[in-house]
Amino acid sequence: MGSVSYGLKRFNDSLGYLNKANRLLGRLEEEGIANVENIRPVLHAVQLELGNVKTAMGRREEALLNFKKALEIKEMTLGKDSKELGVGYRDLAEAYFSVLNFKEALPFGLKALEIHRKGLGHNSVEVAHDRRILGVIYTGMEEHEKALEQNQLSQRVLKNWGLSSELLRAEIDAANMQIALGKYDEAINSLKGIVQQTEKDGEN
Repeated sequence: MGSVSYGLKRFNDSLGYLNKANRLLGRLEEEGIANVENIRPVLHAVQLELGNVKTAMGRREEALLNFKKALEIKEMTLGKDSKELGVGYRDLAEAYFSVLNFKEALPFGLKALEIHRKGLGHNSVEVAHDRRILGVIYTGMEEHEKALEQNQLSQRVLKNWGLSSELLRAEIDAANMQIALGKYDEAINSLKGIVQQTEKDGEN
């Protein structure tokens, strides 16, 4: 019911159902009525949905607690090098930087990168996404050189995979980083390249 109400954008109803489900699952776990291993996937889904509903309601800070709990459950159920866990770390990093908490976002972004690089190699799309997110985090922390380095590494992989819309987003990020570093000529060249590319895409 919580998911259905969320899908219908009835967020207050959704929150009520999900909180009820969360309390019930917590009681089952505490009283040992249900096997913890069996209810963990449901607990994870409920926490994730609570985070999504609160985010949709503009309660982003509260949502972070649910996203963090969801990740903790994931850590208990998945192997420490699981690709899915890496995505979970990256999602939490994004949730933190969406409330401008870049310092908290950084360790989760770095963990995601470490897992994906180890399991998928330097040239995977997941690694490129992790690096783009790290670029945004470093920009928020005003560490613009590090931000630009991560962005350029991300662009290289996205280019190899031919992911033009994601590459475009990374190029716009790069232009902003260059401006922050006072590299105005480079930023202008980056923006010119973006305009040319979008014109070319528009013709195709």
